[in-house]
Amino acid sequence: MDTRDQFASREAVETDQSGAWLPRLDRWSGPIYLAIADAIGADLRSGRLRSGERLPTQRELAKQLGINFTTVTRAYDEARRRGLLSARAGSGTFVRAEAVAEAKPAHEPAIVADLTTSEPPDLELLTSALRRTLTSMVSGDTLQPLMRYQRQGGSNEERAAGVEWLGRRIPDLDTDRVTVTAGAQHGISVLFASIVGPGGLVFAEPLSARSLRPLANLLRIRLCGVAMDDRGLLPDAFAAACRAEPQRPAALYCMPTLHNPTTVTMPLDRRHAIADIARRHGVALIEDDAYGLLAAAPPPPLAAIAPDVTFHITTLSKTLTPGLRVAYIAAPDARRAGPIAAATSVTAIMPPPLSAAVAVRWIFDGTADQLLRAVRQEVAARHAIAAAALAGMDMLSTPESYYVWLRLPPRWPKAELIAHAMHKGISIESSDGFAIDGQGPDAVRLSLSGPNDRTRLRSALLTLADLIEQEPAARGAWSM
Repeated sequence: MDTRDQFASREAVETDQSGAWLPRLDRWSGPIYLAIADAIGADLRSGRLRSGERLPTQRELAKQLGINFTTVTRAYDEARRRGLLSARAGSGTFVRAEAVAEAKPAHEPAIVADLTTSEPPDLELLTSALRRTLTSMVSGDTLQPLMRYQRQGGSNEERAAGVEWLGRRIPDLDTDRVTVTAGAQHGISVLFASIVGPGGLVFAEPLSARSLRPLANLLRIRLCGVAMDDRGLLPDAFAAACRAEPQRPAALYCMPTLHNPTTVTMPLDRRHAIADIARRHGVALIEDDAYGLLAAAPPPPLAAIAPDVTFHITTLSKTLTPGLRVAYIAAPDARRAGPIAAATSVTAIMPPPLSAAVAVRWIFDGTADQLLRAVRQEVAARHAIAAAALAGMDMLSTPESYYVWLRLPPRWPKAELIAHAMHKGISIESSDGFAIDGQGPDAVRLSLSGPNDRTRLRSALLTLADLIEQEPAARGAWSM
């Protein structure tokens, strides 16, 4: 695995419970083995690592970071190549005394284009809308009440906004079924906690959101991948897994529309088949619809096909801006919404009041729809650039998705491509980061929303295409 998972990339981890050193990876971009080596050098310079200090074993560090053992092996080898570490047979890996004074990162390429960022493109319209809304809130009497504790699961007005937003996809929804959470990650966490619980089993697509595996580990939930193809989850595989698994799964987590990372959308017949199997085996459906509103005319969501067994979640972070930490969960009924709202109170007290209030205004005054249309237009324009730059390559994508799922030719192992792309200042993500079992296919995910402008995106994709088309002998003298 050569890209950081959700916990490793976004949290600055100081030490594990035993007091052993752990790298702070939030500062570094690119392949994780290089990030670990860079972190070792940085901590030597800062004094966080000292001469002669023993590092965790490769297996210990892999476990703490939730990454592959071989990735840590490569990181320690890279750090030894830089002269930072020494290995003592039977004793472990230690900081070299000579390394402390001169520790310098050997590989800190400037990032020209970050194709890993997973968020809506920056739009001037967003800035002006936010300025206008906040000015109105400050000049009125809205702001002061937001500084107090709010109702768990969202106020009546916030849940009504959720009904309005979700109602674009789910008919006959009422506020008693809706819970407001602090973003989709928080929402999925409370669903796992309230529906599944420790020791429970969750089925999922074998390629899923990067945060899913670390979240399941944190909550002590067992994940099991169910096969998918280029049209999404396979109903026969889901049914077979339900029959074969001795432990009844509590839920199936899936992303039927604009799946991340593969971009595929499950057709209507499969959605009906998945719903029928879930009912037959008593399995709840957790439908992550983070990108559903980006699609112009997607099939009905599972929550519309099987509202009796589906917990549907959508977020404003993926359609408007990640700064609005607001997501909405639609439960099958008010009774099952209650434990979800209670779980949000335990884990986050309340939805972020300022974000939730902005969301309410934007949803009811039409700003959210205006922003959504602008995001759709920008994504379509960027997809056209990708389609031209990567023409002829084995990829999955759609004009409605931020991503390109790029399958690699045999001559390009994904770890090697990621390292070579980084050398050219282009950051891309390995399939391993999305794989439930930690080992993905020979593919990478490209996010089209990362570069600030279309020109930079086009240049990065053309550079990447040129690199992939080269034969091994033509890659240049640079080595990993």
